[in-house]
Amino acid sequence: MPIIATTWNPTSELVKKVIESGSDDLLPKPLSSGHLIARIEQLVQARKPFIVTSDYIGPDRRSMDDRESEIPLLQVPNSLRVKVTGEDEGAISQVEINQAIADINLHKLERHSVQIEWLVERIVPALETNQLSEEINEHLDRLLYVAQDISRRLVGTKYEHISELCQSLTKVATDIGEDRTNPSTKDIKLLNPFSQAIASTFDPDRDDAAAARDIAGIIGR
Repeated sequence: MPIIATTWNPTSELVKKVIESGSDDLLPKPLSSGHLIARIEQLVQARKPFIVTSDYIGPDRRSMDDRESEIPLLQVPNSLRVKVTGEDEGAISQVEINQAIADINLHKLERHSVQIEWLVERIVPALETNQLSEEINEHLDRLLYVAQDISRRLVGTKYEHISELCQSLTKVATDIGEDRTNPSTKDIKLLNPFSQAIASTFDPDRDDAAAARDIAGIIGR
């Protein structure tokens, strides 16, 4: 669904917030009908492809110079164009829409797995040396959120078999978060193998059997 936000007070902070929310566009009030129609026509004819990161889903607004090549762009069904141009409503089926949603969800899972590994690489050394900081606290909060979100998104996907693993990571992250100044040594040591096992699952260069063996080996250490 295309989204155009409007505001009477387009401060830089608000503009950044709206952009990061995944909105297609932001228009200042009072609205000009001509300007609004032009923006709608732009969405009809050339809606931007979507990009999925660990903390964003929505139209890609990066310039070519800023674009990270390893993050693919996704073409989403443009049902607005079908309605505006009078094309056959069946040109975009619910099946296509559902498939696009499923593809976005899988990309989200993959990006989450990368972020879990990134967060754990920073959290573990800090906890092991008792160097808790505001940044590490933020990383711990983020790790818990991502672990919970990845568990929710796994349902009904080809990665559902690692649900228990992600739930275990959530439990460990919760326990550490509740006692940050004196976390269990065992919990700290579990973060790396959990992170590596999840990353192995989403590695495109590994087949399912190899990933399963890796998970069993890592968790069994």
